Amino acid sequence: MSLQGRGSPWRRVLPWAGVIVIAGGVVGGAWAVSAPGAVLAAGDPAGAVQEAAAGVAVTARQAQQQPGGRPVAVLGCERCHGELELLRQQAGSLTRARELLVPDHIVAASAHGGMSCAECHTGFARYPHDDRATVTQSCASCHADATDHWRQGSHFTADEQVGCVQCHGSHDIRTVEELRSEAGTARANEPCISCHQTARLEAHSPHADAVQCAACHGPHDVRPVHDPESWMAPARQRQTCGTCHDSIAAASTRDIHGDEDFRRAHLGGRAPASEYVTCTSCHIGHEMIATDDPRFSVVSTERCAACHEHAARTFFGSYHGKATALGSHVAATCADCHGAHDIFPDSMAASRVAQ
Repeated sequence: MSLQGRGSPWRRVLPWAGVIVIAGGVVGGAWAVSAPGAVLAAGDPAGAVQEAAAGVAVTARQAQQQPGGRPVAVLGCERCHGELELLRQQAGSLTRARELLVPDHIVAASAHGGMSCAECHTGFARYPHDDRATVTQSCASCHADATDHWRQGSHFTADEQVGCVQCHGSHDIRTVEELRSEAGTARANEPCISCHQTARLEAHSPHADAVQCAACHGPHDVRPVHDPESWMAPARQRQTCGTCHDSIAAASTRDIHGDEDFRRAHLGGRAPASEYVTCTSCHIGHEMIATDDPRFSVVSTERCAACHEHAARTFFGSYHGKATALGSHVAATCADCHGAHDIFPDSMAASRVAQ
């Protein structure tokens, strides 16, 4: 909606602003608003008027920078978009006014703090704004690689497309460095949880508030886990989890769970029941619990029992199994004897239970 209208006080004030620019100059190099239809421009008074007369908008790349690094051009935008009451009077409703309210300190503290409004909103250089001035640069104009990845993911192909703003916000975009902090991790996960509510990690999860969803699922090319290109696809899990757990990932690729050919040979040429034994096969996914959690002993043996049914029956019939089933976290479990990520058949010397 244009901040103009018949009898608008801005129509009475703005022409005088043009006179002030001509007579007194732009104080301190600040941007000035000249007559309706003119351009917000920086620099000396004569230059500003000449730019306005020529109908050429000064871009942020050309704009003078304030000492703090903010483009001077922003001052012109904030005159209107930094005042809620003014916006309310002109926009027609408080809801719409709040949508248009963008105080400069929010943008200044964001990843785009060194940019001017006009670098993204390219159709609004003149005031009053033309009702048809809706040209806004897309994020792809600067972030081409991220956009290419996004277009390959499920957020792009979803029935209700999930775009940049839904995850990153619009004016309060955080820097990568901020998102890598502890507080940034929680902030980065909020948009994901707002849609994927059942994937919220419980407080007991070792990944809760410590690992971003994007670290496991990818930041832009997010895909369903059954997609072979997904970061969490069975064939890619060790690579993904190995980003943090590198030594464990390296060891687990060599044991009977990680080497599919090795498993097939151990089974006498028969195809394994599952093509891949993945990290989540044992550690589960979003329901993961830490290894020092008292419940881990029971959960881990149950995960082993899901594939090794015969061994599970003999184990739970033993003292160790009975104690574990009763909740003991000191009784020996499968991993205590066979290992966790370096498991080999008992016929091999490398096995912890080699015969």
